[in-house]
Amino acid sequence: MPELPEVETVRRGLWPRLEGYEFNRVDLYRSGLRYEFTDDFAHLIENRTLISLERRGKYLAFGLSDGAHIIAHLGMSGSFRLENLPLIHTYHSANHKEKHHHVRFWLINKTNTIWLDYHDPRRFGFMLYRAKGTLESLPPWRDLGVEPLTEDFANAALFKKITSLKISIKSALMRQDLIAGLGNIYVLEALYLSRISPFTKASLLKKSEFADLMRNIKSLLHASIEKGGSSLKDHRAIDGSLGHFQEGFFVYGRENQTCLGANCTGRIERVIDHGRSSFFCPLCQKICSIAISAKT
Repeated sequence: MPELPEVETVRRGLWPRLEGYEFNRVDLYRSGLRYEFTDDFAHLIENRTLISLERRGKYLAFGLSDGAHIIAHLGMSGSFRLENLPLIHTYHSANHKEKHHHVRFWLINKTNTIWLDYHDPRRFGFMLYRAKGTLESLPPWRDLGVEPLTEDFANAALFKKITSLKISIKSALMRQDLIAGLGNIYVLEALYLSRISPFTKASLLKKSEFADLMRNIKSLLHASIEKGGSSLKDHRAIDGSLGHFQEGFFVYGRENQTCLGANCTGRIERVIDHGRSSFFCPLCQKICSIAISAKT
């Protein structure tokens, strides 16, 4: 699933190309994605101008000229694509350019017409309409935690919340109501750089470890954004290009490979933890005797 860097890469790719365009027409090629489209979804968007494009965590919010927003989540395999060729048949037709193109936005300005396609083979992504003044008061926006790229990210309140939990530090960091945008990949990479086992209890985290961990999280996210995010299976930029951050992973996907730590002779291990793979170095990230077992 795309995490914060991948979604931010999409936002940065879209905004300079779409700013000021009007949604002239919206074609829906199915009744819904993860959630059904409302009957008036297209009508509420058409003839509105795009005035902003925000990101919170793993979500995008397209701001419209009437104050409303379209919230988009890419799910497991979703992507936005600016296409160079028109559809063979367009309006409300199943005969479109690619099998997994589910939504087409036709956009116009004074001199140009462009189209933006939403592509999603697994259809776990979704789009929601939010009327003027409701973005912040309704889920998912309302329920998101702190943004890890903000200056006051590593604050005392966040430390208190994390260390009050009786779950693993990995599980705590992935809770979207605490920190918005983190997933399995960047959590595991940050824990490795901080020399903390993913199975250690969140309540055992020391203030010094917390500060180091937050710095590593922010550093990893910035570095990944600069490289277009991580493309493991489905993530693509709007032009179809791949991200490159996965080429420098420290632990993720490196099972049985030598640890990259200086003077470390360990090998990266992989454990299935609550349905997800956890990659770590057993020497650099020693599990203390009262850590949570991945098997429980």
